[in-house]
Amino acid sequence: MGSDYALPMAQISYQVEAQSYTYRALQTSQSEDISGQSETWSSDLSWKQGDIELRLCSNEEENWVGWYVAEAQTQWVAFLSANSKPRHRNLPKKVLSID
Repeated sequence: MGSDYALPMAQISYQVEAQSYTYRALQTSQSEDISGQSETWSSDLSWKQGDIELRLCSNEEENWVGWYVAEAQTQWVAFLSANSKPRHRNLPKKVLSID
């Protein structure tokens, strides 16, 4: 059923020139989208290698890659957005953020 978000999501965001970067991690029992992005993707690829699940989504404006490691029961995501800070949608209430 995935995480009930009992633990906070760890997040770090920073900007270099016109690029905004965000990294997140969440302990969860299954792979899930923690990007907070709900864009229309021109490319949406996913694959699995052993106990690692990967997903890469991109369009003209944004890109993100997520990976889940079953042994660690942790979902990670990294994304960047050109000329704007990443938008945070549909996030759990407990978010540990370092901006």
